[in-house]
Formats: sequence, structure tokens, C-alpha cells
Amino acid sequence: VLFRSAEALPTRPAWTNPASTDFWAPTVGRFGSTYVMFFAARRPGIAGGNDQCIGRAVSASPTGPFTPDSSTFSCGVPTSTSPNGGGALDPEVFTAPDGSKYLLAAFSDTSQPIRVIPLDATGQKAGGITVLAGLEFPWEYPFIENPSMVRAPDGAYLLAYSAGDWRTGTYTTATARCSTPLGPCTKAPARSP
Repeated sequence: VLFRSAEALPTRPAWTNPASTDFWAPTVGRFGSTYVMFFAARRPGIAGGNDQCIGRAVSASPTGPFTPDSSTFSCGVPTSTSPNGGGALDPEVFTAPDGSKYLLAAFSDTSQPIRVIPLDATGQKAGGITVLAGLEFPWEYPFIENPSMVRAPDGAYLLAYSAGDWRTGTYTTATARCSTPLGPCTKAPARSP
């Protein structure tokens, strides 16, 4: 079998840092007849903020080409050390059994909790940002990131995430059980890592 690749995002988003080639963690969801891609990239350095942001782009095909929005989708939530936004990365689209869609993401350079944003029928924000899971156990420090969610046979929602230091062999994957896609979520040492 031969595989072909194509440039999914041929036009660089206007809001990204022209000195950076960092584009990572793409996820694509279908919203009606449109496909929406979310991705992480860097914005130009700003005083009092993390430069990692989530962008959004649209296409008529899941393989693109995608046309990026002119501004960021989310640069995180303000923190005491990052008043202009603490950063956002590792987006993941989750579709619930009822068809509702959510964007999970890591925030604030992955030292802050994983959060979720409800999405409307066009892939835009449809509500506020809700915390799903933060750093809790010693083996999770210093980072929590890379969220993904599935619906379990028993009706619970399972949040999978990466934790620890990605530069070491102790980096791991763990899970939390959530009542809804918006939480609340509970972690247990017996289940994770």
C-alpha cells in the first residue's frame, strides 16, 4: 500500500511567531459539512505570558487544505505570572454520544490543570473553560498534558492524560473517571499510572 501525504495547513496563521517553526498536536473534528482542525503553535513573545496557543482552521475535507483563523482560539487562562494568558497546547476534539463536541487541552505550560471547552456546531467556543484534572499525585509532577477522552461501557467518561517529565523514563499515561465530558473527574492511584 502506498501512502501519500499532503500539507494540511499550507498557509501560516497570521497570529503565529514568524521566527518559530513549531506547529504540533493537530486534531480534527467534523462539524456538519465542515472539518475543523485545532493545533498548537507559538505566538510572538509577549511580556507576562506564555507564547503557546491553540489555533483553529477549517476545510471541506479532513485532509485539507485547512484555512486558519486570523486570531488564536485560546492562549490559556491568565495566571499571576502570566497575565496575558498562561499558554495552551495539546488540543483534542471529543464527540460525546449525543453529538455534542468538546475541546480538551493542557494549559499554562502544562503545569496547570487539563481543561475542557464546549464547542458549538461550527467548532467555536460555546461556554466557559472548565477544569477536568490537575496535578495531584507525586508521580504526576511537573507536567500534566496530552488529554484524550472516551466513553466507557458503564457510561462514565475516561480521561487519559500524560504526566511526569517527558524528558525522563518516568513519563507515564494515566486515567481519570469523569461523570460527564465537563467533569467532575476523579483520579485514583490504584488505576493510574
